[in-house]
Amino acid sequence: MTRRCLATGVLCVVLGAPLEARAAEHYLVLGPSAAFIAGGGLDAAPAVSLDLTYGYVNRWPIFWASLGCRFAVRADPIVLPYAEVGASLPFNLGLGYSAAFGATEEIGHHFFHLFVGAPIPIFYFSPAVPLLIEPYYRPAFGKEVVHEAGLLVKYLIPVN
Repeated sequence: MTRRCLATGVLCVVLGAPLEARAAEHYLVLGPSAAFIAGGGLDAAPAVSLDLTYGYVNRWPIFWASLGCRFAVRADPIVLPYAEVGASLPFNLGLGYSAAFGATEEIGHHFFHLFVGAPIPIFYFSPAVPLLIEPYYRPAFGKEVVHEAGLLVKYLIPVN
């Protein structure tokens, strides 16, 4: 119990959760991102994504799982749905799998990727709406290494 309270407290400090959310064990985190993708024969291209993360706070580290989809904005667009799992240590470190659809000759169709992110609390639109930003780096390993660096904007939703 003490470890869960400590882990929840650390998460709330790191994520800037409101007082009423500090006892929650389960979280959903939803948000868009903007990034650049390059490497593996690709010219640098902007990318946008939507990410949904489930976090469970019971012990330290905090474990999470994400589903999302990235869209590389180019003349021949690439759609990259993905799944990731990881832990907050307090940096987010994860491992994931991506599929690529569209003009993917340069990078392949399936690859594993790593995720490194640094969640930073920002401001509240209201006391009950915690927001944070997360600069991140996601190298993907397929036919070639593809690099992605960007910024997630996240909205934390306590579930219980």
